[in-house]
Amino acid sequence: MFHNKRLVVETDFDMIADLMKVDTTVKPPAIHEILDSTRHRFSPRWIKYMYAKFKNECPNGKMGLPEFKRLFGFYVPNRVSDAYLERMFHAFSYNNPDPDTITFSDLVECLSRLNDEDAQTKAEWTMRLMTRKHSDRIDYGEFCEFVGSVFQLVGREERRRQATTSRHGSDETITDPSTANHIAYRSAVVFKELDTDADGYLTEQDLVQFFQKYDQPAEHLNHTP
Repeated sequence: MFHNKRLVVETDFDMIADLMKVDTTVKPPAIHEILDSTRHRFSPRWIKYMYAKFKNECPNGKMGLPEFKRLFGFYVPNRVSDAYLERMFHAFSYNNPDPDTITFSDLVECLSRLNDEDAQTKAEWTMRLMTRKHSDRIDYGEFCEFVGSVFQLVGREERRRQATTSRHGSDETITDPSTANHIAYRSAVVFKELDTDADGYLTEQDLVQFFQKYDQPAEHLNHTP
């Protein structure tokens, strides 16, 4: 019996020792590496400030969708939908082996990208927003879903009210008929303009040509005729 107790104790210590060897936190690169990868776009002071905020929100170094919404929900337009925030999240985690988490490196890399003005970078980022899977082309249905996420113009307070009154308690929005019609119209118009070769798909090159042609392409998605 004593032998069995000793075996259990040794087993417990072995398990604890194994657990102590596992580092569950994700450590960021050194500051000089971040500066190099972002072409010194951000100052060391800013990087330290952002990392402090990131660690405060995500002690283990991994940011999930709920933390992302809390961190960025204050900086995006008040009427942007949760569906669009989710697309932003997956665009940030695009190169992460775990698509459901964002590391500090992912965060800084994407913030650096968003400061680029060249057509190629804009096209790459837009492709990330449009598709959650690594695909080199987008069909009309996927494009309509993307435009719909942009046009889910329900304010935060209204979304909270709907979430509390929803039968399922979810944060889903309800699209009124006029908005749905406008989404369908804008989707058709913009998709046709982007799909220059009329093959029924959008590629990164289609978007590059679009961004090269227009200085402020976002207006084409948000403009109301």
